Amino acid sequence: MILILALLSACGPGNADADDDGVSVADGDCDDTEAKIHPGARDVPYDGLDTDCGGGSDDDADGDGADDAAHGGDDCDDADPTVYPGAGEDWQDDVDQDCDGGRRRRGRGL
Repeated sequence: MILILALLSACGPGNADADDDGVSVADGDCDDTEAKIHPGARDVPYDGLDTDCGGGSDDDADGDGADDAAHGGDDCDDADPTVYPGAGEDWQDDVDQDCDGGRRRRGRGL
């Protein structure tokens, strides 16, 4: 009887895997109706889906905390995690790290 109760409790609502992706809601599956969405899945940026259940913005491909400018954010290079609004400028590299619209070299603006 105890074994049957233990098995039934293991199959409770939070432990079921409705989409058969190997991850239950209790284990972090944020959409148990869609098999391609679960923790550990590859998250594709800009598709509107939190495929890996990470909770981060789908419009921040480089993970620097700033959404891509082409998708409503203000990150001017969403492929480079060192480039985002407020980043420190490297005055030697001719790259606009802080997305203020200007690339600079030491001593002169570009």
